[in-house]
Amino acid sequence: MKKTLLFLILFLQFLIAFSQNIGDITLPLGISPGFNATGTVYKSIIQSDGKILVGGYFSTYLGLKQNFLIRLNSDGSKDESFEIGTGPNNSILTIALQNDGKIIIGGAFTSYQGFECNRLARLNTDGSKDNSFDVGTGFDNIVRSVVIQTDGKILVGGNFNSYQDKSQRKIIRLNSDGTNDDTFNIETGFNGNVNSIILQNDSKIIVGGSFTQYKNLTSNSLIRLNDNGNYDTSFVTGTGFNGSVQSIAIQTDGKIVVGGSFTVYQRNTYNRLIRLDTKGNVSSGSFNNASGFDGTVYTVAIQNDGKILAGGDFSKKIRRFNTNLTIDNSFNIGEGFSSEKLPNIVYGCTVYSITLKANENILVSGLYTSYNAFTQNSFTCLNPDGNRNTDFGIKIGFNDNIYAITKQDDGKILVGGEFTSYNGIAQKYLIRLNPDGTKDESFNIGTGFDNSVNTIVLQTDGKILVTGKFTEYQGIEGFWYIIRLNSDGSIDNSFKYSSKLGIINSVVLQPDGKIIFGRGFEQNSSDFYLVRLNTDGSRDTSFKTKFDVYLYTIGIKSIVLQPDGKILAGGDFYAFNGKNQKYLIRLNSDGTKDDSFNIGTGFDSQILSLVLQNDGKIIVGGEFTNYQGVSQRNLIRLNSDGSKDNSFDIGTGFSYDASTTPSGVITTSIKPNGKILVGGTFNSYQQNNQNNLICLNSDGSKDDSFDIGTGLNYAVNAILQQDNGELLVGGNFTTYKKDHRSAHLIGIKGNEVTLSNEDFIQENKQFSLSPNPTKSILNINSLNETNNYSVKIYNLIGRLIYTNENVNSSIDVSSFTPGLYLIKIKTETRETSQKFIKL
Repeated sequence: MKKTLLFLILFLQFLIAFSQNIGDITLPLGISPGFNATGTVYKSIIQSDGKILVGGYFSTYLGLKQNFLIRLNSDGSKDESFEIGTGPNNSILTIALQNDGKIIIGGAFTSYQGFECNRLARLNTDGSKDNSFDVGTGFDNIVRSVVIQTDGKILVGGNFNSYQDKSQRKIIRLNSDGTNDDTFNIETGFNGNVNSIILQNDSKIIVGGSFTQYKNLTSNSLIRLNDNGNYDTSFVTGTGFNGSVQSIAIQTDGKIVVGGSFTVYQRNTYNRLIRLDTKGNVSSGSFNNASGFDGTVYTVAIQNDGKILAGGDFSKKIRRFNTNLTIDNSFNIGEGFSSEKLPNIVYGCTVYSITLKANENILVSGLYTSYNAFTQNSFTCLNPDGNRNTDFGIKIGFNDNIYAITKQDDGKILVGGEFTSYNGIAQKYLIRLNPDGTKDESFNIGTGFDNSVNTIVLQTDGKILVTGKFTEYQGIEGFWYIIRLNSDGSIDNSFKYSSKLGIINSVVLQPDGKIIFGRGFEQNSSDFYLVRLNTDGSRDTSFKTKFDVYLYTIGIKSIVLQPDGKILAGGDFYAFNGKNQKYLIRLNSDGTKDDSFNIGTGFDSQILSLVLQNDGKIIVGGEFTNYQGVSQRNLIRLNSDGSKDNSFDIGTGFSYDASTTPSGVITTSIKPNGKILVGGTFNSYQQNNQNNLICLNSDGSKDDSFDIGTGLNYAVNAILQQDNGELLVGGNFTTYKKDHRSAHLIGIKGNEVTLSNEDFIQENKQFSLSPNPTKSILNINSLNETNNYSVKIYNLIGRLIYTNENVNSSIDVSSFTPGLYLIKIKTETRETSQKFIKL
């Protein structure tokens, strides 16, 4: 009775689990590591409740849209109670907190939530605009620094020359309602930008920037003002600095630490960091950093123990100094910050802000993509010893695009693309995952590749063919765009291929082990676009082709080997053997053109995807908009002779509303029931919204049961169908269904029924299981004296959790979580499914 009751409970759990809808997430892989990779964080500030306000020039956080401002919880997760709506329309450079919790933001923005507020605004604690603070027409240029006095008045510095259409050069003090405080008299003000303002305990104001005058009096980059705006003559900087001051911090003893781009103070060399006494003299000692910094110091912070942190665009981007100004070698930053994956941006890799938490942890903001080889975009929390704080933020998944996904027979998954890390750890361009999404540590690629992986193909012997843009692997040069690896990730030295011509885009294996690949444009290489290799990597000279491709294009992008040995090739070519042949061709097995395949005038643009149906019909996807002169947007099905299959009707087809990017079908996959999965760059199908992934019925109509809501926010490059119907989808995307963060890889339910109820009905007596339920050993008893068989075990949500190709009697399931499981047992002649219970 107890056994029956337990089974009924578990079976009910099964029914609940399989009420899961198509399109639901089954494997939530890939949460983006912080802010968007090309974004910049300029400022962070910590509230009294430990929450963190972050401002800068960014558009996403953890893969979700977030414009220029966010509030985080103390663990780095987004504070959903802080709702900015559309937020500011441009970057935030400075943030200050009032005693009542209201927030002053300054920067380059001209509106907030659609309301005009030029470069300065005050927000309520929930992120809404505080309309009691009225800046009128505001500032005419950037606000860089905001400081709130103890009396509630607000000091503002920046690049501006006016406030509310009245002259106000680089600095102003406002009353708490946003009006100008006329008691703060700056007269002509500064002649150069104000970058930093800090208040002393005696209410005097230290100002740093790129100015040379204040009120027409010489003052090079640093000055101290009295509370009324007058020049404090007791603070003497003499000839001052020869470059800008970017940051100022005050020690508890009143000494002043100054960072910037300067190399001289009062005619003596002090490279970019200096400490002054309360009168403006150089404090005894100097920062022991060899010859000083080799780049600008943009931020300075002083810890409770008196140690000094400096950040900027110098080597490693952050340093800590002891109170005697020597380098603190206990602060271990390893490789420091870097921006390896960023394009050439004006400011390169830079730390702009350092903020100290109450627990002595250190928040570091800037423009970077990694810290000490760990992927982290623009915002990082460090422990006091300099190591990354692993409890802060969410760091799961890939940091860049995925182009290829391939599944091994044991359920492990090979993934290739442009990424250089997985779960924040360096992983260059190729990885093998376990079925649950964890990294397979037995697959060791060392330092990996030097450039992206485009395709992955598994050989029957378990070896792995990899192609892409790379020219080296594990630091060894000479692997020009193709390599064969052993199953553990080591180099298969028996594969010798040495041609340096053209990036390889596609690969197929013949049954005899020979390898056909297609490559991109290369000067003077018409006979190298489609090549066949012998199993050892040498060129098969019996296979000769000659394509003419468009300049600097993908060349041959997709290849399909038909069961009869004929070869379909698609890409960006316009001729074969000197004769017109646009974008698609079928070849005989020796490389000659198959004249029985007639596409007439062909396509008008490149082909990116080819898939062969079981009936011999061909699914073709790409960027084309017509076929044989008739409108056909991005997808078509051809009969085996090249004629259009009119039973497959896509109507107006696909479209994409971005002006610079054409719509395109990049990948297609045929489901066992004949339906067609399509991924690419599009946001509509037949004039209905559909973002980058769709399932079509066999007649071309949309499969409405495949409901993915708002879909994926960027391109889908690869689709892998698993045995249980689950789909692994890879690409450029960072979100799914708008609210689900998923950087570049996600698992979703793809079938109407992943494991049917019938899977749990023992329809034959070829095998029996005992004991059932079991706590540890599950015996598989063959009633027909079958000796060896393969086994796959699935959990309640249909995910493959165990596979073994050579089982002969029993399985140890002691490590399984208690619950109901499905076991599929396969022999040479049949497959059977049975249930068992793990106690």
